[in-house]
Amino acid sequence: KGIKIKITKHIPVAAGLGGGSTDCAAALRGMVRLWDLHISMEELIEIGMEVGTDVPYCLYGTTGHIAGKGEIVTPLKPMPQCWVVLVKPRLSVSTGKIFQQVALDQLHHPNIAALSEAILAEDYPAMVAAMGNSLEAITIPKYPIVQQIKDRMLKYGADTALMTGSGPTVFALCQKYSRAQRVYNGLKGFCDEVYLVRTLK
Repeated sequence: KGIKIKITKHIPVAAGLGGGSTDCAAALRGMVRLWDLHISMEELIEIGMEVGTDVPYCLYGTTGHIAGKGEIVTPLKPMPQCWVVLVKPRLSVSTGKIFQQVALDQLHHPNIAALSEAILAEDYPAMVAAMGNSLEAITIPKYPIVQQIKDRMLKYGADTALMTGSGPTVFALCQKYSRAQRVYNGLKGFCDEVYLVRTLK
């Protein structure tokens, strides 16, 4: 069997937002439904891993703890609801090139156990305190605009501000809508692509 798929993209490309992986996961799940295939999640994950290491997580479509090379996904309960401001500067970052420069023994690793516990406990302050992105140490020196965006977000009241994936997009979390609106307004003139959204349960 063959299939033609037309994708209308709304998630920016090469932005560290997992747009390609999400498209792939949606296509795989769509084909399973279209052809009424009896494929286990494990088999789908195996197929997804051939395309990209973020695909298995996207197949679950929920908050999750990811291990191994991306193939071990432990679903968690949805993270505490909050407002998210996404800012993408006018540049693209190659995930492959960033990962080529990763020295595992030199990376700072966030406390994943504390982060998972905070999400399970629905403890927003603890979740925010435990968050981090190991790849910032590689991307930010090459693209200082990422740090400038983070600094502005925190200046305008974000609870935290971090780079997404390998960058260059930066996200801010705000528990209160008024703060999120302030962060959004503060970044609107600084970058072209600024979005205000909220997490879903």
